[in-house]
Amino acid sequence: MTNKEAERILVQALCKLKGELCTFGKIIGERPLVFRIAHYVACEAERENITVDCDYNRRISDIKTFRTKKWTLPDGRKSLRFFPDIVLHQRESDGRNILVCEVKKKGDRRGRECDHQRLKILTCRNGGFGYSVGAFVEVDQQESRIRLQWFRGGAKDGEEITI
Repeated sequence: MTNKEAERILVQALCKLKGELCTFGKIIGERPLVFRIAHYVACEAERENITVDCDYNRRISDIKTFRTKKWTLPDGRKSLRFFPDIVLHQRESDGRNILVCEVKKKGDRRGRECDHQRLKILTCRNGGFGYSVGAFVEVDQQESRIRLQWFRGGAKDGEEITI
């Protein structure tokens, strides 16, 4: 699977999610949103032997952690276990880490900065994780709007997109 295919699949999944945001009724939590996005992505990606996982905290046989002096999290910590919301990858390998996605609901008190920092680290060429593409997704259920920011090479790539 190419990066462009992964991006196309994610955008299609977000369009499907946007179409059903009003059907959830009351405002729902982040996890059901992550599940729906992953479900739509998996329907396409797994046809190509690419695994879609949620809250996947493994790096080959180790637990995913940030342990580096170069990167400091917004709260000052230098080591942190973490669980990316959605990953497209081949398990037990860093060779096919295609896409990593962090999802937030609009207005989440934790803000965007920590997720943006993670995506920079996960997509940085020398960061050790090797994800080709990162995506930050912010879902505004009340306005039926989804915002998407791509990350590549350890940095934001392009302008934020509204779906």
